Amino acid sequence: MRISVVLPDNINTASRASKEIQTLKKEGHTINLIYMPPAYAYEDMRNPNVSKYVRIRLLTRGLPRSTFFWAVKFLEFLIQTFFSLIRQRPDVVLCHDLLPLIPCFLYSKLFFKKLVYDSHEIHREILNPLKPKKFWDAAETYIINHSQITFITDHHRLNYMVTKAGVHADKITTLHNYPYLGELRSAGKKLSDISHSKQKVVYTGIIMPGRYIDEVVRSIPYWQPDFDFYLIGDGGSEYINLLKEIASGLGVSERVHLVGAVKWDELVDFIDESAVAFAFYKDNCLNNYYCSPNKLYEALSSGTPVIGTKNPMIIEVLDKLDFGICLDFKTINPKAIGEAVNLTIFKNYSKDHRLNVKKQLIDNYSWESQEHQFLDVFSQAAKQYIK
Repeated sequence: MRISVVLPDNINTASRASKEIQTLKKEGHTINLIYMPPAYAYEDMRNPNVSKYVRIRLLTRGLPRSTFFWAVKFLEFLIQTFFSLIRQRPDVVLCHDLLPLIPCFLYSKLFFKKLVYDSHEIHREILNPLKPKKFWDAAETYIINHSQITFITDHHRLNYMVTKAGVHADKITTLHNYPYLGELRSAGKKLSDISHSKQKVVYTGIIMPGRYIDEVVRSIPYWQPDFDFYLIGDGGSEYINLLKEIASGLGVSERVHLVGAVKWDELVDFIDESAVAFAFYKDNCLNNYYCSPNKLYEALSSGTPVIGTKNPMIIEVLDKLDFGICLDFKTINPKAIGEAVNLTIFKNYSKDHRLNVKKQLIDNYSWESQEHQFLDVFSQAAKQYIK
């Protein structure tokens, strides 16, 4: 069966989409990809599980930022995505995120194909939702209720979509951001090879405001002197420059290391058993409050304890595994972060405890534990084309 994955992101760092592609390819499906990475994305590498690529390159991308020009850019994106689907002629469209949902839906209805939607967020509750908001809210609900199925990252977000967004309960199901443990690869070079500082404190993911990264940098003077901070990921130059300025002003520049992005299937090995990792999200919108971050599960899979904020999913997982600390949104500040870093590292989790966490990840928090549920959706869709 031909499946087109539509992704407004970089496939190399989009771990959720990559895991889905890998699972579908193992089942013998032909996977094509239509993608549009952000402007700051690192080198354009290829996914070996994808047969054909179409990279959306917007001619209008350089236009000024305004509501009018955003509409012009979206119209071009819609047209390019729709005609790319026509050229690929997939049996099933797997649409990631809200932005490409409308052209994916139009293609599925005009050509009588199946649409599977993977909603990474509660899009109507993000900090800056697509506008006009009422239109996008209504469009998303309508499309979900008239498509094959929608995946969402956890039971908290699913409950919201059913009780608050008017989504039919039989049209949405959970697909957690668990790591694909059986498909993780050796990174070749590890974080420990880059620097020999005794304790490595790590942040993984997009380097952007809203994740308390600037507050983490400000907390470094409270850390023990042999603890260094490693940022692993891509981000906009403006925010990265701000972090450098903060570090320079505090005299800790030599303790802050910008590593760059690491491929999702090498990340767990790359950060293996670091001293501590962060999973911080601001409680500034309902979507962030109900976050279910990849970085949480990836750090735990590597045997690294996590300092997180008191988001429901983060509390739920860390309490069950007893492998980290959650800080209250109202009291989080550089000193509190610094004390949490020192406390977590000084707990000195035993080798046995770290191995037990890894075992629980395999049993309860691995992609493999939910893979059959994901494949069932496509097996049902395939029956239509086998007849």
